[in-house]
Amino acid sequence: MRNKIHLKNKNLLGGVASWRFNFFGGIVLDYEEAIAYIQHLCTFGIKPGLARIERLLALLGNPEAKLKCIHVAGTNGKGSTSALIAAVLQDQGYRVGVYSSPHLQSYRERFVINGGMIEKSEFARLLEMLRPRLAQVRPETDEQPTEFEVLTAMAFQYFHEHDVDVALIEAGLGGTWDSTNVITPLVAVITNVSFDHMDRLGDTLAEIAGQKAGIIKPGVPVVTAAADEALAVIKSMASAKDAPLIDVGRYPPGKLVSLGKDGQTFHLTTAGREYRNLRTALLGPHQMMNGLVALAVCEQLQLQGIAIGEKAIYQGFSQARWPGRFEIISRAPLIVLDGAHNPDGARTLRATFASLFPGCEAVFVVGILADKDYVQMLKEFSALAKVIILTAPDSPRAADPALLAATVDGCETIVQPDLREAVVAGVRLAGTEKILCVCGSLYLVGQVRDMLANSQTGLP
Repeated sequence: MRNKIHLKNKNLLGGVASWRFNFFGGIVLDYEEAIAYIQHLCTFGIKPGLARIERLLALLGNPEAKLKCIHVAGTNGKGSTSALIAAVLQDQGYRVGVYSSPHLQSYRERFVINGGMIEKSEFARLLEMLRPRLAQVRPETDEQPTEFEVLTAMAFQYFHEHDVDVALIEAGLGGTWDSTNVITPLVAVITNVSFDHMDRLGDTLAEIAGQKAGIIKPGVPVVTAAADEALAVIKSMASAKDAPLIDVGRYPPGKLVSLGKDGQTFHLTTAGREYRNLRTALLGPHQMMNGLVALAVCEQLQLQGIAIGEKAIYQGFSQARWPGRFEIISRAPLIVLDGAHNPDGARTLRATFASLFPGCEAVFVVGILADKDYVQMLKEFSALAKVIILTAPDSPRAADPALLAATVDGCETIVQPDLREAVVAGVRLAGTEKILCVCGSLYLVGQVRDMLANSQTGLP
């Protein structure tokens, strides 16, 4: 048996060289050490390019090439759409992997098979397996693989080892140069295109769409709900690569049948058939479009010989869950968590809130990252809120709450930099008559979710 040592000391993050010295020779990482190492990789930032991930995967024997994948890109809706598809496939009896980002509370959320997160020991083992290969990649490419590249390689290896039937792979940023763009999937999905990450993807919808359309592969069907100029770019790319395009925007709009705090029921019609009385716990009018995308993907899989029955579609839709997206986490008081982190997401939140709670007063607790279009986001939030409490997620990228408050117009603002105190104030102000909505950042939502989960009373 190998001796196990712990490195919880000041040298833990002493750089790649010290980690190489500490861990070569068969020493075992535990989960906490693995997380510390992954977080250390964040210091290398985001680096466009596929050379590092391609070399790393080659050293692993190219596990991604042995998987049947569905590649999912888009500005918003990736997670909900993937959750619907995964639930349908799982109900049909398939073993389904889902790789998503970012996580809310734990890195383990990014690696899911049939609804279950990766075990801590498995996470540590996979990273330990990668470490000697990371040491090879750096001199060969003259760059250290990034956090997301390492996590992506771990996901492909994990899904391969566990022999998943289908893996849903969510792009992290854009598409063309994203670390996930090393697969030839069964179906490519571009949920929608709106403004976000403009510093990296471009200042126009056409430029952003061009980056996301980079996941399109020759001959591989593409399903999208993108519209207008973004759709034109995707159509052009699909045509150039002889990739069949399924534009769900041409389908009849969904028809809402019923809506409540526990979910909604609607009718959806695709090119193939009509699906009446589909039920889902995912809330908001936008979920009808996500549902159309998911159905179109399932129909494309059926055309490729993957059996998916009607029962699995209905059961899958009803069982799909996606935390932190208009999630009602408490009923008394009524608390909603939503990860809206760009203007389009904020508009979607506003529409969902208005449809579910018409005429209700709300208190908002909002924290936003400084690189987001917080002016436009706050316009949407202030249209719903009686009071907005501005705070900050625990992130070096967090915007100054006082700066956010200065941009709000039309409602009362309170600045409370401490997140816990902000939530306490929000609960007090909401009382039993108003709704408390926590939003503005997935980081914020994850931290509040953690806070509530660790409170014996359900409240901080």
